Amino acid sequence: MKNIITNLKNNYPYTIILLLFSITGFWAAFTISYEKFMILNNPLYTPGCSINAWIDCGKVMNSQYATMFGFPNSWLGLMGWPMAWLTVLYLLTHKKLSKAFMLIALSITIPAVIISYVWTYLAFFEIGAVCPWCILSCVSATLASATLVDINRRQGFIQFPIKSFNTWAISLALWFGLWGVLLYFAVLR
Repeated sequence: MKNIITNLKNNYPYTIILLLFSITGFWAAFTISYEKFMILNNPLYTPGCSINAWIDCGKVMNSQYATMFGFPNSWLGLMGWPMAWLTVLYLLTHKKLSKAFMLIALSITIPAVIISYVWTYLAFFEIGAVCPWCILSCVSATLASATLVDINRRQGFIQFPIKSFNTWAISLALWFGLWGVLLYFAVLR
């Protein structure tokens, strides 16, 4: 127990931030999976997040893009977010971090972020509706990935020319900038 507290102090705030975003991301993936299950069992079911013509989870979940790999896309989140929990456990139990483990953790999150943005783009421009849970998942993946980039940079595992605070600031600025552009074009459509 003493080692866990020491490691928490050494890896704080990364452990807390990664845990927070992995919980919210898993929660979003679980909720989307549950709503998709309800739709599959009852085609007349309306998800709780279907508020109007623009914020309509049902429209997103019933689109051809909701099962791009032959199963509901949200299952990827159900499988992926526990890997982030494993990383949190690793941060809690290890004072000296393994380069291989941390780079593998990072290599899992970067494709997740890319896929999240592709699906977000499809929701905005192909489907014409957004799902709040999908957006929460995208935000969680983005910020969890930024956290892992910063951990790997601080440990010297990757070379990244931006300091810690700037990594977060740039990630958030890009994220909000991207959403601003997407909303602008979506409204103009």
